[in-house]
Amino acid sequence: MHYDKVLKEQKNSELLALIERFYGPGIKLAVILEKKPEEKIKELKTVAETALADQAMKEQALRKQAEEHPLVKKALEIFGGDITKVELLDRHEMN
Repeated sequence: MHYDKVLKEQKNSELLALIERFYGPGIKLAVILEKKPEEKIKELKTVAETALADQAMKEQALRKQAEEHPLVKKALEIFGGDITKVELLDRHEMN
C-alpha cells in the first residue's frame, strides 16, 4: 500500500472486510505507519524484482548442483565440452 493513500483512508474498509472474513466479525483494525526516508524507499525492491532475484538464485543453485553431480562430471571428463544450459525437467518428461 502507498503510505499517502493509507493515511487518507482512515477506515481501510477493504482490508477490514478481509480480516473480518478470515477471523470473524468484531475485529478492530489499527494501522500504524512509519514513514520511510526516501533513500530507504529507493532501496526497496518491487515484487517483480524480488521474483527475478529469487529465480536467478534458483537457477544458480541448479547449475551448481548439475556441475557437482558425479555423472555430469564423468560425462564432461569423457566427452569434454562445457555445460551451456541447465534446465529442471518434470519427472514425467524423463519417462
